[in-house]
Amino acid sequence: MISRKIKYALKILRLLDRQYMKEPAFVSEIVKKEDISQHYAETILVRFKHGGLIEKRMHHGGGYSLLVPADQINFLKNHVHWHPL
Repeated sequence: MISRKIKYALKILRLLDRQYMKEPAFVSEIVKKEDISQHYAETILVRFKHGGLIEKRMHHGGGYSLLVPADQINFLKNHVHWHPL
């Protein structure tokens, strides 16, 4: 069984992948499109950022973007730790 935390992380990853090399995704957009609480979304994005999977853009309105396509992400290699989330 996949935990809720992992399901949310995969939803966010899927959304970011759809926007790869396009406009960055905003937390408000992720929350609305994926029906995830803001707290969970922000926590997951921080984990992704610390794991080197995404970048937070500070200019041109901000947002989050994947650094590589989702099919090239290895959670073990990128040291994304989920517990406690």
